Amino acid sequence: MQGEHEDELRTLRARAYGPSPDIHTDAVAVARLAELEATARERDASPPARAAADVEAAPGTEAVAAPGTELFPEAAASAPPASPPARRARPRWAPVLWPVSVVAALSAGAAATSVAMPLVSRDAGAGASQVTTLQPDPGFEWPVGLFGPPSDDAQGFADFLGVTAIASSRGAYQPGGDGACLLLIPTEDLAKQPETGFTWVHSGCGAGPFPATVAFTVERQMPAILRDRFPVGTAMQFVLDGERVGVLVEAAE
Repeated sequence: MQGEHEDELRTLRARAYGPSPDIHTDAVAVARLAELEATARERDASPPARAAADVEAAPGTEAVAAPGTELFPEAAASAPPASPPARRARPRWAPVLWPVSVVAALSAGAAATSVAMPLVSRDAGAGASQVTTLQPDPGFEWPVGLFGPPSDDAQGFADFLGVTAIASSRGAYQPGGDGACLLLIPTEDLAKQPETGFTWVHSGCGAGPFPATVAFTVERQMPAILRDRFPVGTAMQFVLDGERVGVLVEAAE
C-alpha cells in the first residue's frame, strides 16, 4: 500500500476507533475504510517477493549456476502455489465438550433408569407389566398345616393386597426336591392359622433355569382389597427371583 493510502487508512481508523468516533455519520468514509482495510489484509497475506527476482545481473556478466543446481530449472509456473495463510486453529476443547456432555447425560439417564426399573430382572413378556417387587419378611413364621413341617429354606415375603408369597423347596405338587417352589396363600389365613385348611392355595415350582412361577386369574374368593385394584378375571403372575418376588399383571386393553 502506498504511503498516502497508509496515511488515509490511519485517519479513517482514528475516526472509526478513536476516542471520538464520527465515521458512522459519513457513509463514503465508512465504505472507503472497508476498502482500504481489505487491501491491507490482502497485502499482509501475500508472501514477500523473492529478492533474487528484483536483482538484475550486472552488464557483461554471466549468471553462474551454483554447484549442484540445474542449468535449466523448470518454469516458475510449475512451482507449487504459495500456501494460503493458515486459519486460526479452533480451540481443541470445543469439540470435546460435546461428547463429554453427552456421555454425562447418558450416564445420568442410565443411573435414573436403573433406579426406576423393577428389581426382578425377568422378562414380563408382551401384554404384561410388573407392578411391584416383594421383599423378604423377617418376622415370617411357617403356617401350621401347610404341607407338613417347615423346610429349612422356607422364606415368607411382605403382604401384597391380602396375599402372602412363600418360597420353599416344598410345594403342592413337589413334596420334596432340589427345585424352589412358590406358594401363595391368603394373608388373613396365615394370621388365623385355620384348622380347617386355607381358603385357597396357589403353588408353582421351578425347574433348571426356569424360576418358580405362579400364574392365576383373580377370583371372587380372593381378598377384597386385591379385587378392588385388579377386578375378577385379571391375569396375574408371581415370579420368584432369588430373594425377591416380582408381581406382574396383564396390561389393560
